[in-house]
Amino acid sequence: MVKFSQTSWFNGQTADALRLLRYGPATLSVTEKPVISYFTPGGIVAGAEVHYALVSGFRKTTWKGIISSVSDKSFIVRLAQGETIFRGFDAEHSLLQGVDRFSCSDSLVFQGESPEFKAAADIARMAYAFPARAITEKTTLAVEAERKTGEFRAFGAGTGAG
Repeated sequence: MVKFSQTSWFNGQTADALRLLRYGPATLSVTEKPVISYFTPGGIVAGAEVHYALVSGFRKTTWKGIISSVSDKSFIVRLAQGETIFRGFDAEHSLLQGVDRFSCSDSLVFQGESPEFKAAADIARMAYAFPARAITEKTTLAVEAERKTGEFRAFGAGTGAG
């Protein structure tokens, strides 16, 4: 069994972090320490998917969770889909606003993992990469705006007095 726990502090507002957690980081720097990252494309609501990745060297292990409950400060995630290296996964993620900083606390528990996964998860750190997520958000919103503009142009070109 692997138990992972980490708390990190950031300058800024929790609302900005919650918005950026909807996007995966555009890039993720991996050093000699493995990193765990997650994103919530459907937002932080009960039933939404959470996409996780553990990157260790050239190996990337991914799995999905489902948010089972949400409170005003935290959300609980259960395993939905993942590699067969572990059969159980539970997580609690908390975001707390301070005066001028906010904290992200994460507690993850893995059961039935392989020795390689356990070794990587035991020394991993959580990577939030908020600047890289902001790049993904900006790119995603630009692509979506261009797509909507193209649809509008196509609609306008198809309507004419005839």
